Amino acid sequence: MKAFILSLILAGTAATAMAQSAVELWQEDRSRIFDAAEIDLADFVWVARPVVVFAQTPNDPQFGQQMDLLTAPLTNWPCAMSL
Repeated sequence: MKAFILSLILAGTAATAMAQSAVELWQEDRSRIFDAAEIDLADFVWVARPVVVFAQTPNDPQFGQQMDLLTAPLTNWPCAMSL
């Protein structure tokens, strides 16, 4: 099972010394979505709380639905209506 990670709170390792780490990429854009292969969750300890979505494939309809819900603007969420 492949884990896909939403970066409402996420990160990773650099391919080269000059490449940005996943944490640095996440800090620039906290809505960034990472593939599990791109990151090391240990990099986010005490930095952020990852949201992990598991799926057999990115083409799984339930995976797509979950990602749509997670990436929807907060104003569209029912819980945001009472804020």
